Amino acid sequence: MATHNALIRLGNSTYLEVIAPNPEAVRPDRHRWFELDRMKHDDSPRLATWVARTGDVNSAVADCGGEFGQIEPMSRGTLNWLIAIPSEGALIAGGVIPMLIEWAAETLPATRLEDKGCALKRLDLFHPEITSVVD
Repeated sequence: MATHNALIRLGNSTYLEVIAPNPEAVRPDRHRWFELDRMKHDDSPRLATWVARTGDVNSAVADCGGEFGQIEPMSRGTLNWLIAIPSEGALIAGGVIPMLIEWAAETLPATRLEDKGCALKRLDLFHPEITSVVD
């Protein structure tokens, strides 16, 4: 996806990943995830969306319906995963609905990161038309 990323562990299976377009990488022939191609150079950094882990992304997408997009295999180094990427890299419901991921390893990426003592205690999500999102 021609990005560069920074990660910090937030628990045993949770981490925060900051993702941005890599200006030194060849731009892909497709839309990048997380609406990265819609960002403007002067946009402030922000939490755009979140990703939920599932043991079976194919079943989760089928059961949930909606706009989860195509399930695609990805890899980086020794990590391999399947991820549902919405059409044109869009955020679902403005980022309130998560993207779905299935890791192809028993060892989750968070366990590979150094524990710096940070933890995610709570994640509050807001949407101006929440009833249309949860119906």
